Amino acid sequence: MVSFKTLIVAALPLLGLGLAQDETVTYTDKASGVVFNAWPAGDLTFGMALPPNSLTTANATEFIGLLTCTSPKGLGTGWCGVSLGGGMNENLLVVAYPSAGQVLTSFRWATDYTFPTVYTGNAKLTQISSATNATHYSVIFRCQNCLAWSQGGSQGAAPTSEGYLVLGWAHATASPSNAACPSAFRVGQHESQGIFAGQLNAAAVNPSYTAWAAKATATVAGSCGVTTSVAPAPKPTSQVPGVAGCAKSWTVRAGEYCYLIATNNGLSLDQLLGLNPGLVCNPLQIGTLVCLQR
Repeated sequence: MVSFKTLIVAALPLLGLGLAQDETVTYTDKASGVVFNAWPAGDLTFGMALPPNSLTTANATEFIGLLTCTSPKGLGTGWCGVSLGGGMNENLLVVAYPSAGQVLTSFRWATDYTFPTVYTGNAKLTQISSATNATHYSVIFRCQNCLAWSQGGSQGAAPTSEGYLVLGWAHATASPSNAACPSAFRVGQHESQGIFAGQLNAAAVNPSYTAWAAKATATVAGSCGVTTSVAPAPKPTSQVPGVAGCAKSWTVRAGEYCYLIATNNGLSLDQLLGLNPGLVCNPLQIGTLVCLQR
């Protein structure tokens, strides 16, 4: 039987989302010596180095990752992330963003197209290095127990022995709120996203992997020491012009965005915008009253 993953990969070129095998780039980080298979995708580049035999006799359980993302709004801005299983839902998500001269990371998990919660599995991330400048931020990290995941009764994996991985990505120019704490930050809707088949070749595996992994000694936890109470749900703070007279409306909640609200209510984005002239989707304010039916 053909696997669901194989069908997805076969469909990617038809959707304009796939990368051909020869578009896998071999990149060597000069400072650490780590050699990556890397894939430029939109506003970011994701790379992976694997232990020996990961493409042949055994699926890897960990990898050394490279994540480099653009900061169009200048030094220390934006966020980006990758899905190790392709789609957003029920796959391990790795989010990164610059904050106070560091690059902070967070494992996340989603079961719907809302703001992902913290992943509670046994994945572990330690950094080898990170850098930020006026145009980009980058982090090289060891990701242990990251190629198989389980939460809330859902399980998944990224089997490296198949010679490719289905990967997803997202990127935003706006910075997270509460950015100092990776387990409590908040973000709005990303501006770009995609999914692609990352072909793995011989450059991804190296006998030096163990030595490279030993360089991942930094646990960059941010600052999460301040405990704050949870605020009550906000009352509507704004109303879209023309929302009066709606037969059905919706009050925007934290983590929601225009496309999500539209699809959850059987509408296209164009239909939602047609019902709400003047609606500002980026950023979409919490508490905004949105018309869904007239």
